[in-house]
Amino acid sequence: MQGRAPQAPFIRIFGAAAALAAALLCAPAALAGSADNVTGWAWSGSIGWVSMNCTNTATCGTVNYGVTINDSATCGDCGDLVGWAWSETLGWICFGTTCGGTAPDGLPAAAQYRANYNGKVDQFWGWAQVQSMGSEGWISLNCDHDGSLADDCAASNHYVLLNNANGNFNGGNPAVPDHWAWGVNTAGVGVGWVDMSGVNTSWTLAKLGLIKRPRGVYEPTTAYSAFACTTDNDCSTHAPYTQCEKQLLPFITPCTVDADCAASAPYTRCFPQSGSCYKTDKCMLPGTHLGHMFSVRFENFSGALNQFLECEFLLPDASRRIVNKILTTPFRNGVTTLDYVIQSTDPLQSNKIWYLDVCRIAGSALGAACATDAACGAGKICDESAGKCRTVIEESNKRKPVYTHGNAWTGLNASQDQYMAIKCNAGFPNNYFKNAAQCDFTGDASFALSMRRGIPLEGDCGDNIDNDGNGQIDCADRYCQGISYRCQTLHRTTCIWGAAGDGMNDCTDVSYASGDLCCTKENHVVDGLECTHGDPDDGYYDCDAAGYTTGDLCCDLTDQVTKQ
Repeated sequence: MQGRAPQAPFIRIFGAAAALAAALLCAPAALAGSADNVTGWAWSGSIGWVSMNCTNTATCGTVNYGVTINDSATCGDCGDLVGWAWSETLGWICFGTTCGGTAPDGLPAAAQYRANYNGKVDQFWGWAQVQSMGSEGWISLNCDHDGSLADDCAASNHYVLLNNANGNFNGGNPAVPDHWAWGVNTAGVGVGWVDMSGVNTSWTLAKLGLIKRPRGVYEPTTAYSAFACTTDNDCSTHAPYTQCEKQLLPFITPCTVDADCAASAPYTRCFPQSGSCYKTDKCMLPGTHLGHMFSVRFENFSGALNQFLECEFLLPDASRRIVNKILTTPFRNGVTTLDYVIQSTDPLQSNKIWYLDVCRIAGSALGAACATDAACGAGKICDESAGKCRTVIEESNKRKPVYTHGNAWTGLNASQDQYMAIKCNAGFPNNYFKNAAQCDFTGDASFALSMRRGIPLEGDCGDNIDNDGNGQIDCADRYCQGISYRCQTLHRTTCIWGAAGDGMNDCTDVSYASGDLCCTKENHVVDGLECTHGDPDDGYYDCDAAGYTTGDLCCDLTDQVTKQ
């Protein structure tokens, strides 16, 4: 077709109404359908406009029809195209399995989006059918066919592409023939070319995007009581919950007295030590508590309605905690989170971290009954709330650290926080929060002391917010220079790659598991959990660096530790 709109051969004419075609030339913009997620208009030079959804003409109250894409129950990166479209000249047009019967390829009628199939990416395969034309009404969505029908790409190169960036049935370049279906059979009979470029869907192929671990240190809910307070004095009779919680305003509003915070309700009190407005809530255990709920953040995330998002956390005692949700709204290159509330029964060990072990997204289609993942087989998981299996679309098993701590922040003795900070600073990794880098004693010890004394700290060292109100944001805050890997200013603890008998595994070893300490070819001790692309002191070669050797750990462009 050489990139231009093909002419429309049409041997058998069914009599289109010219006035109707002219009226539909100015078809209104597609609106969101009710249960159907495909909207808009297709165009044929022989039969005119084809409506993909009753919302196009506001007729759903009279005739409710539409085309939709459903998650495939058998293919994780596929979507089944089904339903009904309407042509004023030829009537109903079915898609996929809705048509029933046998398609020209000798297989049961079907139409399907496939992310990567037979060397082609993001294309539809299969058939639609003009019902009034019977066997002469089949419309091919791709010149590459399944079944016994020979491919006809040389004679009529056509296919329909799904643009996952916006849901359009075209790639955005009119010169590229990526939006044409073909409706002529071997006898030369059919509707001819059908332009699908005016069609759109809210369905999207799921992708996890960039997964960001929780940042900060989190503690169990038992740090807090049910007693409301406005001052510490209100908590004097509620031992051991003798301190009134202070929730600082999450952006800087300098204050010296409460009156300075009058316009910042409900943050109407002034905390003189940090000069920040705050609000009070519940009586809590003495000390600073940074929060008992943490969130896993997904950026550039895509997921369709009723798909299933899940993450698993691996705890120090080898137990697991699972958090999941069903998507109640579709996402396309957006942001969402999964949240976990730390329970008093969770194992919290000082200087032992949790791992964000695996995250996955599964399709909306429900399969066989199940009680555990094992009952579903390979490539599937059990949605325990529904008691049904779902097909996994994408999974990420790159471990990431989550820092937790008991409610008690202690002083200087052989088993407590500051002692561990000293050992780390002396060059012994794997002591304070299992740091692989040489620790920053000033930051670490100050962090532990301040937590013990109840001084507000920077709870999140990567949100571009001054959480503790001291005028220092993220890595500029001295406390972030301790526990946060991203804020480390000291060089990594060194090792000798390839040395035998040094007690340190090499990162190139086949047996290496993410989270274990190992020696990179940069001769630095790392744990395979966090890196910063372009940082010469993070212990890793960048994956695109000249010095990187295949098989070693490296840091990719998204700040993910990987092995290539």
